[in-house]
Amino acid sequence: MGEEEPFLEKIRGEALAGAVPIIRDETAALLRLFLLLKRPKRVLELGAAVGYSALFMAGFLPEGGRILTVESCPRRAEEARANIAGSPFSDRIDLFEGDAGELLSSLSERGEKFPFIFLDAAKAQYPVWLPTLLRLLTEGGILLSDNVLLDGEIAKSRFEIPRRDRTIHRRMRDYLFSITHSRKLRTAVLPVGDGLSVSLRCPEAAEPASPPIRAGVSPSLGKREGEDGGGRAPGEGMREAEGQLYLQRGRDRERGKGRE
Repeated sequence: MGEEEPFLEKIRGEALAGAVPIIRDETAALLRLFLLLKRPKRVLELGAAVGYSALFMAGFLPEGGRILTVESCPRRAEEARANIAGSPFSDRIDLFEGDAGELLSSLSERGEKFPFIFLDAAKAQYPVWLPTLLRLLTEGGILLSDNVLLDGEIAKSRFEIPRRDRTIHRRMRDYLFSITHSRKLRTAVLPVGDGLSVSLRCPEAAEPASPPIRAGVSPSLGKREGEDGGGRAPGEGMREAEGQLYLQRGRDRERGKGRE
């Protein structure tokens, strides 16, 4: 990042001191990688907070690239606006203050398209926004969704989750099910930071989605509540999958010996 690093470190330090959630270092590293690989001219971010992630991404855009970022909290939007205005990237970032759902609907009605979308806003809204996000995402575009593992809580039965958090827990499970089973997406869920899903937008005529492969995530997470009987212990799906893989490898070895 060069000369802008101290500026970002200042914003990062202030955010952490004020308990403002910002992207974790490992998440930032993957963001940087995908931006350098994709080289998108347009980026849509949902969840600006104090502007740290937008400013971080702006440093890796190609010439002429722009970011549209959204923040619903007036106090944080004000901080983000000040941080962006005082940065080397003020000409690359447009900040929208208001409801993300309303903005998404407006963008969709105008036929806007984005090759890169970073979703890091209200977790309960992820499945609500997904249909519109798919309309906004270009074919071959990338949708990165942060915090999808909910600090590991997503792997637990809903009966282990405090009642106040069950709606978010259920909706995030619905979101994970949707993005890993959609014919329009190819998705991997990575145990990076608080969980990061990476979805590639496929052509409308894509083949049916293959069973999702999710690194470090139990196969049972793709099931909606109640589909597994509701009584499975946490991690049981993963243990079953590991057992099946072990048995298959044993059978493969035996067949290999028979051919010798």
